[in-house]
Amino acid sequence: MDYAGEPVSRCWCGNSQPETYSPEYLRCPACETLVIARAPDPSWLISIKDESGFYGRSYYEKYLIEEFGFPSLPERARTDLPERCLYWLRTLLRYRLPPGKALEIGSAHGGFVALLRWVGYDATGLEVSPWLVEFAQRTFEVPMLLGPIEQQALEPESFDVIALMDVIEHMPDPAGAMRRCAELLRPGGVVLIQTPCFPEGKTHAQLVEENAPFLKMMVAPNHLFLFSRKSISRLLGEAGLRYVQFEPNLFPYDMYLLAGRDPLAIHPWEQVVQRLEASPGARLVRALFDLDDRYEDLKRRYLEAEADRAARLEVIQRQGAQLGELDAARSRLEQEVQAREVRLAALAASQDTLSQVLARTELALRESQKAQNELHQRIGELSQQLKDLETARRQLEERLAETQSQLAAAHAERESLRQALARTEQTLHEAQQARQQQQERLHELSDRLEASDAARRQLEERLAETQSQLAALQAERGRFGERLAETQSQLTAAQAERESLRQALARTEQALHEAQQARQQQEERLRELADRLEATEAARRQLEERLQAQRANLLSAEAERLEARELARSVETELSRVGAVVQRLRYSYVYRILRTAGLWGWLAEVVEDFQRCNKTDSSPKIRQASGR
Repeated sequence: MDYAGEPVSRCWCGNSQPETYSPEYLRCPACETLVIARAPDPSWLISIKDESGFYGRSYYEKYLIEEFGFPSLPERARTDLPERCLYWLRTLLRYRLPPGKALEIGSAHGGFVALLRWVGYDATGLEVSPWLVEFAQRTFEVPMLLGPIEQQALEPESFDVIALMDVIEHMPDPAGAMRRCAELLRPGGVVLIQTPCFPEGKTHAQLVEENAPFLKMMVAPNHLFLFSRKSISRLLGEAGLRYVQFEPNLFPYDMYLLAGRDPLAIHPWEQVVQRLEASPGARLVRALFDLDDRYEDLKRRYLEAEADRAARLEVIQRQGAQLGELDAARSRLEQEVQAREVRLAALAASQDTLSQVLARTELALRESQKAQNELHQRIGELSQQLKDLETARRQLEERLAETQSQLAAAHAERESLRQALARTEQTLHEAQQARQQQQERLHELSDRLEASDAARRQLEERLAETQSQLAALQAERGRFGERLAETQSQLTAAQAERESLRQALARTEQALHEAQQARQQQEERLRELADRLEATEAARRQLEERLQAQRANLLSAEAERLEARELARSVETELSRVGAVVQRLRYSYVYRILRTAGLWGWLAEVVEDFQRCNKTDSSPKIRQASGR
């Protein structure tokens, strides 16, 4: 706001070297007070003859509303009474009980003066605007004084209580005003003060960085002095009010205190309550105190519930996301289980094929054994026939031809058997790798299923608790709004309001009963969720049974693979025996006789064929396949 003012060079404490603190304020390093940089003329601020002063009628009806968004004065007269006025009175009664004389400097609409009179004080208000004095007299029917406190013709030591609520920061000469208040105060009297509290030790840049609430109080030319706890204590001490007691402040940017020339004694609240039974007005104030206690309790519970609701809502949102992830993971697991079932079916089919191949291999081995037996018989017959070589030559040639054809057939059968065994080993190797992968995947699935079940149970329990508490909170919030509206509308009547309050309490009890019913419904919901959890657990057990069945199938396939491996080893052994027989035939007496007789050529081909078969069977590749 633009205004005319002279630069300030001195603090109220007498220090003439204040430091620049912000564009509109200076800081006094001696007492830690913020002083306005350009002080307006006192005659511009106050005019008790008309409304031309800054604190005239337009200050309340236009300036505060347009510049700061304050409610209108009639609305403030209604809302301040159960809020700040009641809070101030509660504190005052703990230090100074009625009866007694009280003066509120800067009483505005006069609501606090009215409360003081209701509890038994002979209270008077003081303002510097004729219009505001008339408004207070008309609104609350309280006596009012017009003009600054320094200009009032009042008897020394004539007041037990002097209140300056949000006033001292507006005074051009706060030290002179406090000295005047100390003169007017009786022995044992108290001064009640509420004023913005400058957080000493912090720079303006720090306040801006923190977005401190106190920044809203640095408003020129409204606030001429902004005191810290240190400076207000010094101001009161220099005025003769040496005993200062700070109380909890109602607003975060304020400080709230009492001061006196004598030590301050605190009365028990029970004694205060007894004094509030002295008159109808005092009993009405006690009813307001009771209502305020209930309001504060509801407010505290509401804030706790809101904080708890916010925390639980965050948990619900986080757990909702986890539920989505768990559902997606469960879908993937079900798909993987189905895919593994398909693979197991294919593996079973391949095992059937392998069984058929092994059966054919066994048949071929039996035929080979039979052929080997026949070969031994024919060799024996050949040995006998060599005794009479000339006579049995034709028979020997026929038998050797038959032996050659049989050996060729055995060789062809052995080659087909070797190929079938190689394919069998390859199939078994692939089945073993697939089984190992399935076992690893099954272990992972089991671990993930156990973690998923535990997280899901915790999530469902927290969700049930959150739903029940949220329903109770919503019901309580609705009832609280109704009670608050009814309470504010009933403050203008005394005895009739008390009856309305009892009705409101009855409705509140009904609302609490309804909230309990809602909680029972939530408990039923919890039981339903528990049933769903049991169904999920049953599904998990079914999955585990299916996984165990798959493990059994894999073990069976492994056993069959081992049997096929042993069979392949026996085939290799038999083939080695056939090769050994052929080698012995080459160095036998019969072989030498045939070579002497000129039959060596065709018989050598037979022996070489056996040798080639033996070398083929003993090759590294065959040995490697047999080892697998």
